[in-house]
Amino acid sequence: MPQANAAWATPEAAKWLEHRRHLQSSAGGRAKKHEVKSAQRPDVGAESRNEEALATREALQRFRRPHVLHADVGELTLHLAMLDLKLAWFETVRYFVSFHPSSVRLPTVQLPKETPRPTSDATNTKYMASPALATSPKQTSETVVYDWQESVRFDEHMQMLSDHLDSHFLLFLWCSKSSLLSESTVLLGYRPLPLREPELYARWATWDILDLNTSEELAQLSLRLDVTAPPNQIRLPHLSDVSDTGFTLNWSEPLGSSASAYAVSVQP
Repeated sequence: MPQANAAWATPEAAKWLEHRRHLQSSAGGRAKKHEVKSAQRPDVGAESRNEEALATREALQRFRRPHVLHADVGELTLHLAMLDLKLAWFETVRYFVSFHPSSVRLPTVQLPKETPRPTSDATNTKYMASPALATSPKQTSETVVYDWQESVRFDEHMQMLSDHLDSHFLLFLWCSKSSLLSESTVLLGYRPLPLREPELYARWATWDILDLNTSEELAQLSLRLDVTAPPNQIRLPHLSDVSDTGFTLNWSEPLGSSASAYAVSVQP
């Protein structure tokens, strides 16, 4: 706003111009204060991202701990028309399944380098495998999806110890054909099974087994998976009631999985 010229400005015009300058300066001050207030507003999105990153780090730390992997294998239902094994009259066939921990990004599937053997304890840290069993006719009282079905009832509990928790199991279906002169094992199908989803633990479910080449359904397997982690280290260990003949060892329970027993040893 230009300054008033004393030659023509009346006292009323000078007051009006002064009032206008005062209003403009007040509006500019409020705008600057508003800008400063906006600049100091906290970044809610950054805080949320930090919390997510912290949760991810904690989850990765849990996955790096040793775990015990459990699998209860129930009934295997085979769609024989899809298998197309072309067996001779003198050949017999048995089926088994194996579980291989893996963290390779799906849909890439790493095939086993050798035929797995049945595992009876948790000492094997590479895979779990069931015994090879023969089939029996499917009960007619149950729902039949295909016209030609047979089933294998495993009722087998398997477990293995892993030094970390992989992202998934690779379930493989195998067929062992034998005759008087020879024996061979054929890999029929596969199925990825998630290992890092606690909502699936200790629950029976039926999973489709897919053909390696066509991804068509070959069979269905009912099983229950579970994952347990050994307890963490004990907390706050300390001695009390110390005397010449003994002492009392105290500690707090470890975080995470609860411990069922403790072993105490005294070394000189």
